[in-house]
Amino acid sequence: NNSKSVLAVKRIFLKRQELSTSEQEELEQLQKRLDDSTQQLMESKKVVSDRQHEVIKRELSGKLQEVQKMFEAYRGKAAGLEAGPDSSKAGSDLRSLGRALTELDRLAMSRLSARYRDSDHTSEKSILKEVEDMKVELEKWQKQLEDLEVKGLTQKLIQESFDLVDVLEKKLQR
Repeated sequence: NNSKSVLAVKRIFLKRQELSTSEQEELEQLQKRLDDSTQQLMESKKVVSDRQHEVIKRELSGKLQEVQKMFEAYRGKAAGLEAGPDSSKAGSDLRSLGRALTELDRLAMSRLSARYRDSDHTSEKSILKEVEDMKVELEKWQKQLEDLEVKGLTQKLIQESFDLVDVLEKKLQR
């Protein structure tokens, strides 16, 4: 860009002076060389950018598939989840899933430049949308697990209260 403007200024300066036809031809050849080189540079930058983008897309797709597998595995557990000892294992699994999803989200945001997030690249937008959908579902599961843990604690307290009442009744009968 800078060399183009310098060349344009020089051309204006040289046009004011009387140039021979050979000098004018040489100047036009230099301008054509500059235009060709600029075009090649633009094409090269586009090719490099497209290749980098494909690498990023493959990396994100691989990570997304891993997280999707974890989600499907947890989805099966979440359907039959009840209060009890299984809920602590489910909590551990849910935290692992949350960490994996957070890592994927950070990776997607860091790797996909604003240019790709805001443009018409549907594959990137679909990855980001899928991550957002998984976040929503994860939040629902976290709420469900919290409710189950509260329910489990409540049941445990009720059972302990009944046991204590039974012990006190037995002591009173003696």
